[in-house]
Amino acid sequence: MIISIIPTAKTEIKNNLEELFPFLEDGLTFKSPRILQWLGIKNTDSVLVWGWMPQWYLSTGMKPAGRDSTNNKQIIPSPLTGYFRDQLIQDLNRSRPDFIIDAVSPGNYMFDDPNTQSISSFPALAEMIQDQFVTVTHSVCQRLYVRKERFAGILKNLIRITGISASGQYDENTGAGHVNDGYVFEPVELSWDQSRVGACIGFWLLPDDSTGQITLEFDNSRVGSVSILNTRGSTGDRASERVRILVLLGETVLHQHELKLSRYPFWTHYKLPQPVDAADHVRIEILSFIGKGAGLNEIKIYREEPEIVE
Repeated sequence: MIISIIPTAKTEIKNNLEELFPFLEDGLTFKSPRILQWLGIKNTDSVLVWGWMPQWYLSTGMKPAGRDSTNNKQIIPSPLTGYFRDQLIQDLNRSRPDFIIDAVSPGNYMFDDPNTQSISSFPALAEMIQDQFVTVTHSVCQRLYVRKERFAGILKNLIRITGISASGQYDENTGAGHVNDGYVFEPVELSWDQSRVGACIGFWLLPDDSTGQITLEFDNSRVGSVSILNTRGSTGDRASERVRILVLLGETVLHQHELKLSRYPFWTHYKLPQPVDAADHVRIEILSFIGKGAGLNEIKIYREEPEIVE
Protein backbone atom coordinates (compact mmCIF):
# COMPACT_ATOMS: atom_id res chain seq x y z
CA MET A 1 0.00 0.00 0.00
CA ILE A 2 2.73 2.46 0.96
CA ILE A 3 4.73 1.64 -2.16
CA SER A 4 1.75 2.41 -4.39
CA ILE A 5 0.87 5.68 -2.62
CA ILE A 6 4.31 7.32 -2.78
CA PRO A 7 4.60 7.45 -6.60
CA THR A 8 1.05 8.76 -6.81
CA ALA A 9 1.82 11.53 -4.30
CA LYS A 10 5.01 12.45 -6.17
CA THR A 11 3.12 12.63 -9.45
CA GLU A 12 0.44 14.85 -7.90
CA ILE A 13 3.05 17.21 -6.42
CA LYS A 14 4.86 17.39 -9.77
CA ASN A 15 1.62 18.14 -11.63
CA ASN A 16 0.70 20.87 -9.15
CA LEU A 17 4.12 22.48 -9.46
CA GLU A 18 3.94 22.45 -13.25
CA GLU A 19 0.50 24.02 -13.14
CA LEU A 20 1.76 26.86 -10.93
CA PHE A 21 5.09 27.23 -12.71
CA PRO A 22 4.69 26.45 -16.42
CA PHE A 23 8.41 26.93 -17.10
CA LEU A 24 9.06 23.64 -15.28
CA GLU A 25 8.32 21.78 -18.50
CA ASP A 26 10.92 19.09 -17.83
CA GLY A 27 9.97 18.62 -14.20
CA LEU A 28 11.24 20.25 -11.05
CA THR A 29 14.41 22.29 -11.37
CA PHE A 30 16.34 24.27 -8.81
CA LYS A 31 18.38 26.30 -11.27
CA SER A 32 17.84 30.03 -10.90
CA PRO A 33 16.76 31.69 -14.16
CA ARG A 34 18.82 34.77 -13.21
CA ILE A 35 16.03 36.89 -14.61
CA LEU A 36 18.06 40.11 -14.36
CA GLN A 37 20.88 38.68 -16.51
CA TRP A 38 20.53 41.57 -18.94
CA LEU A 39 22.12 43.75 -16.26
CA GLY A 40 25.27 41.62 -16.14
CA ILE A 41 24.63 39.93 -12.80
CA LYS A 42 27.68 38.36 -11.13
CA ASN A 43 27.90 35.55 -8.60
CA THR A 44 29.11 38.04 -5.99
CA ASP A 45 26.13 40.39 -6.41
CA SER A 46 23.45 40.94 -3.79
CA VAL A 47 20.08 42.67 -3.97
CA LEU A 48 17.49 44.17 -1.67
CA VAL A 49 13.92 43.20 -2.58
CA TRP A 50 11.78 45.63 -0.58
CA GLY A 51 8.39 44.21 0.35
CA TRP A 52 7.35 40.58 0.63
CA MET A 53 8.48 38.86 -2.57
CA PRO A 54 11.34 36.61 -1.34
CA GLN A 55 10.95 34.40 -4.42
CA TRP A 56 12.54 37.22 -6.40
CA TYR A 57 15.83 36.45 -4.67
CA LEU A 58 15.60 33.00 -6.24
CA SER A 59 14.52 34.41 -9.61
CA THR A 60 17.49 36.79 -9.72
CA GLY A 61 20.01 34.31 -8.33
CA MET A 62 21.30 36.97 -5.93
CA LYS A 63 21.65 36.74 -2.19
CA PRO A 64 19.80 39.19 0.11
CA ALA A 65 21.72 42.39 0.84
CA GLY A 66 20.32 42.47 4.37
CA ARG A 67 19.68 39.92 7.07
CA ASP A 68 15.95 39.70 6.24
CA SER A 69 14.34 38.28 3.11
CA THR A 70 11.09 40.18 3.75
CA ASN A 71 10.49 43.66 5.17
CA ASN A 72 7.42 43.36 7.38
CA LYS A 73 9.48 44.55 10.36
CA GLN A 74 10.45 47.71 8.50
CA ILE A 75 7.02 48.39 6.96
CA ILE A 76 4.39 47.47 9.56
CA PRO A 77 4.33 50.21 12.24
CA SER A 78 5.42 49.08 15.69
CA PRO A 79 7.51 50.40 18.60
CA LEU A 80 10.50 48.63 16.98
CA THR A 81 10.05 49.86 13.42
CA GLY A 82 12.78 52.50 13.81
CA TYR A 83 15.18 49.92 15.23
CA PHE A 84 14.68 47.51 12.35
CA ARG A 85 14.97 50.28 9.77
CA ASP A 86 18.28 51.43 11.26
CA GLN A 87 19.43 47.81 11.21
CA LEU A 88 18.61 47.52 7.51
CA ILE A 89 20.52 50.71 6.65
CA GLN A 90 23.53 49.33 8.53
CA ASP A 91 23.28 46.08 6.53
CA LEU A 92 23.14 47.99 3.24
CA ASN A 93 26.10 50.18 4.15
CA ARG A 94 28.04 47.01 4.85
CA SER A 95 26.98 44.91 1.82
CA ARG A 96 26.71 47.82 -0.65
CA PRO A 97 24.38 46.10 -3.14
CA ASP A 98 24.33 47.35 -6.73
CA PHE A 99 20.64 46.44 -7.10
CA ILE A 100 17.50 47.36 -5.18
CA ILE A 101 13.97 46.33 -6.17
CA ASP A 102 10.88 47.95 -4.69
CA ALA A 103 8.36 45.10 -4.99
CA VAL A 104 5.41 46.88 -3.34
CA SER A 105 2.75 46.89 -6.06
CA PRO A 106 -0.85 45.87 -6.72
CA GLY A 107 -1.21 42.09 -6.75
CA ASN A 108 2.00 41.31 -4.87
CA TYR A 109 1.80 39.52 -1.55
CA MET A 110 1.19 41.34 1.74
CA PHE A 111 2.41 44.80 0.70
CA ASP A 112 0.58 46.17 -2.33
CA ASP A 113 0.15 49.92 -1.76
CA PRO A 114 3.03 51.95 -3.25
CA ASN A 115 1.65 55.15 -1.71
CA THR A 116 2.12 54.01 1.89
CA GLN A 117 4.39 50.95 1.88
CA SER A 118 6.98 51.47 -0.85
CA ILE A 119 10.56 52.63 -0.30
CA SER A 120 9.30 56.22 -0.42
CA SER A 121 7.77 55.57 3.02
CA PHE A 122 11.28 54.96 4.42
CA PRO A 123 13.08 58.35 4.12
CA ALA A 124 16.59 57.12 4.93
CA LEU A 125 16.45 54.38 2.30
CA ALA A 126 14.81 56.69 -0.25
CA GLU A 127 17.62 59.20 0.30
CA MET A 128 20.26 56.52 -0.19
CA ILE A 129 18.70 55.52 -3.50
CA GLN A 130 18.43 59.12 -4.68
CA ASP A 131 22.11 59.76 -3.92
CA GLN A 132 23.68 56.50 -5.08
CA PHE A 133 21.35 54.82 -7.59
CA VAL A 134 19.62 55.41 -10.92
CA THR A 135 16.08 54.35 -11.71
CA VAL A 136 16.08 51.66 -14.39
CA THR A 137 12.37 50.81 -14.31
CA HIS A 138 9.72 52.85 -12.58
CA SER A 139 6.07 51.86 -12.65
CA VAL A 140 3.30 50.90 -10.28
CA CYS A 141 4.51 47.32 -10.81
CA GLN A 142 8.15 47.50 -9.78
CA ARG A 143 10.88 50.04 -9.20
CA LEU A 144 14.34 48.74 -10.09
CA TYR A 145 17.35 50.75 -8.99
CA VAL A 146 20.99 50.17 -10.01
CA ARG A 147 24.05 51.77 -8.46
CA LYS A 148 25.17 54.68 -10.64
CA GLU A 149 28.68 53.50 -11.46
CA ARG A 150 27.45 49.96 -12.21
CA PHE A 151 24.76 51.16 -14.59
CA ALA A 152 27.20 53.44 -16.39
CA GLY A 153 29.18 50.33 -17.32
CA ILE A 154 26.05 48.51 -18.50
CA LEU A 155 25.07 51.38 -20.78
CA LYS A 156 28.39 51.22 -22.64
CA ASN A 157 27.35 47.90 -24.19
CA LEU A 158 23.55 48.06 -24.19
CA ILE A 159 22.02 49.68 -27.29
CA ARG A 160 19.44 52.38 -26.52
CA ILE A 161 16.15 51.71 -28.28
CA THR A 162 14.55 54.74 -29.97
CA GLY A 163 11.40 53.18 -31.39
CA ILE A 164 9.33 49.98 -31.29
CA SER A 165 6.61 48.76 -33.64
CA ALA A 166 4.76 45.45 -33.98
CA SER A 167 2.43 43.75 -36.43
CA GLY A 168 -0.28 43.51 -33.79
CA GLN A 169 -1.15 43.20 -30.11
CA TYR A 170 -3.66 41.30 -28.00
CA ASP A 171 -5.22 44.36 -26.35
CA GLU A 172 -4.42 47.90 -25.17
CA ASN A 173 -2.51 46.61 -22.13
CA THR A 174 -0.11 44.32 -23.99
CA GLY A 175 1.56 46.69 -26.45
CA ALA A 176 4.98 46.36 -28.06
CA GLY A 177 6.60 48.92 -25.76
CA HIS A 178 6.67 46.38 -22.95
CA VAL A 179 9.62 44.53 -24.53
CA ASN A 180 11.87 47.42 -23.49
CA ASP A 181 10.35 48.43 -20.13
CA GLY A 182 12.76 46.42 -17.95
CA TYR A 183 9.87 44.81 -16.06
CA VAL A 184 10.72 41.11 -16.22
CA PHE A 185 8.69 39.62 -13.37
CA GLU A 186 5.42 37.96 -14.36
CA PRO A 187 2.80 36.92 -11.79
CA VAL A 188 1.85 33.24 -11.75
CA GLU A 189 -1.78 34.18 -12.30
CA LEU A 190 -3.39 37.49 -13.19
CA SER A 191 -6.95 36.53 -14.00
CA TRP A 192 -8.06 36.17 -10.39
CA ASP A 193 -8.38 39.94 -10.03
CA GLN A 194 -7.57 41.96 -13.12
CA SER A 195 -8.72 45.18 -11.44
CA ARG A 196 -5.78 44.98 -9.01
CA VAL A 197 -2.98 43.63 -11.14
CA GLY A 198 -3.92 44.52 -14.71
CA ALA A 199 -1.66 47.56 -14.56
CA CYS A 200 1.30 45.25 -13.85
CA ILE A 201 1.30 43.52 -17.20
CA GLY A 202 4.83 43.92 -18.55
CA PHE A 203 4.81 41.85 -21.73
CA TRP A 204 3.81 42.11 -25.38
CA LEU A 205 1.21 39.66 -26.68
CA LEU A 206 -0.06 38.98 -30.18
CA PRO A 207 -3.73 38.17 -30.84
CA ASP A 208 -4.77 34.58 -30.14
CA ASP A 209 -3.69 31.94 -32.65
CA SER A 210 -1.45 34.24 -34.66
CA THR A 211 2.21 34.81 -35.40
CA GLY A 212 3.72 38.22 -36.08
CA GLN A 213 6.78 40.39 -35.71
CA ILE A 214 8.24 43.17 -33.63
CA THR A 215 10.89 45.72 -34.68
CA LEU A 216 13.25 47.65 -32.42
CA GLU A 217 14.86 50.79 -33.88
CA PHE A 218 18.06 52.49 -32.72
CA ASP A 219 20.71 54.90 -33.93
CA ASN A 220 23.29 53.40 -36.28
CA SER A 221 25.31 51.00 -34.12
CA ARG A 222 27.42 47.87 -34.01
CA VAL A 223 25.35 44.78 -33.07
CA GLY A 224 27.01 41.76 -31.49
CA SER A 225 24.26 39.89 -29.65
CA VAL A 226 20.54 39.79 -28.90
CA SER A 227 18.88 38.54 -25.71
CA ILE A 228 15.19 37.60 -25.60
CA LEU A 229 12.98 36.82 -22.61
CA ASN A 230 9.89 34.81 -23.48
CA THR A 231 6.51 35.32 -21.78
CA ARG A 232 3.90 33.01 -20.33
CA GLY A 233 1.11 35.54 -20.68
CA SER A 234 -1.35 36.55 -18.02
CA THR A 235 -2.47 33.00 -17.21
CA GLY A 236 0.49 30.87 -18.24
CA ASP A 237 -1.30 29.66 -21.36
CA ARG A 238 0.94 30.99 -24.13
CA ALA A 239 4.55 31.43 -25.22
CA SER A 240 6.57 32.03 -28.35
CA GLU A 241 8.41 28.96 -29.64
CA ARG A 242 10.53 29.51 -32.75
CA VAL A 243 11.68 32.95 -33.90
CA ARG A 244 13.81 34.48 -36.61
CA ILE A 245 16.18 37.30 -35.62
CA LEU A 246 16.99 39.79 -38.38
CA VAL A 247 19.60 42.55 -38.09
CA LEU A 248 19.00 45.32 -40.64
CA LEU A 249 20.31 48.61 -41.94
CA GLY A 250 17.38 50.33 -43.60
CA GLU A 251 15.65 47.50 -45.46
CA THR A 252 18.86 45.56 -46.06
CA VAL A 253 19.10 42.34 -44.07
CA LEU A 254 22.66 42.07 -42.78
CA HIS A 255 22.21 38.92 -40.73
CA GLN A 256 19.42 36.51 -39.84
CA HIS A 257 19.14 33.45 -37.66
CA GLU A 258 16.31 31.13 -36.61
CA LEU A 259 16.21 29.57 -33.14
CA LYS A 260 13.96 28.07 -30.48
CA LEU A 261 13.30 30.24 -27.43
CA SER A 262 13.66 29.04 -23.86
CA ARG A 263 10.48 29.08 -21.80
CA TYR A 264 9.90 31.94 -19.35
CA PRO A 265 11.65 32.86 -17.03
CA PHE A 266 14.86 31.77 -18.78
CA TRP A 267 16.53 34.14 -21.24
CA THR A 268 17.65 33.12 -24.72
CA HIS A 269 21.00 34.66 -25.68
CA TYR A 270 22.12 34.76 -29.29
CA LYS A 271 25.63 35.81 -30.28
CA LEU A 272 26.16 36.79 -33.91
CA PRO A 273 28.99 34.72 -35.49
CA GLN A 274 30.49 38.03 -36.58
CA PRO A 275 29.29 41.39 -35.18
CA VAL A 276 27.52 43.66 -37.64
CA ASP A 277 29.40 46.96 -37.70
CA ALA A 278 26.47 49.21 -38.66
CA ALA A 279 22.76 48.46 -38.19
CA ASP A 280 19.74 50.54 -37.19
CA HIS A 281 17.09 48.02 -36.26
CA VAL A 282 16.48 44.43 -35.21
CA ARG A 283 13.32 42.53 -36.12
CA ILE A 284 12.04 39.45 -34.34
CA GLU A 285 9.70 37.32 -36.44
CA ILE A 286 7.67 34.84 -34.39
CA LEU A 287 7.29 31.68 -36.44
CA SER A 288 5.43 29.44 -34.00
CA PHE A 289 3.93 29.51 -30.52
CA ILE A 290 2.78 27.28 -27.66
CA GLY A 291 -0.76 27.38 -26.28
CA LYS A 292 -3.16 30.16 -27.18
CA GLY A 293 -0.73 32.56 -28.79
CA ALA A 294 2.63 34.29 -28.94
CA GLY A 295 4.37 37.19 -27.23
CA LEU A 296 7.60 38.31 -25.58
CA ASN A 297 8.53 39.87 -22.27
CA GLU A 298 11.80 41.64 -23.04
CA ILE A 299 14.38 42.16 -25.80
CA LYS A 300 17.88 43.55 -25.26
CA ILE A 301 20.42 44.33 -27.99
CA TYR A 302 24.16 44.64 -27.31
CA ARG A 303 27.19 45.97 -29.15
CA GLU A 304 29.23 43.04 -27.90
CA GLU A 305 28.18 39.80 -26.25
CA PRO A 306 27.76 40.55 -22.52
CA GLU A 307 29.28 38.33 -19.90
CA ILE A 308 26.56 35.86 -18.89
CA VAL A 309 26.80 34.00 -15.59
CA GLU A 310 24.76 30.79 -15.74
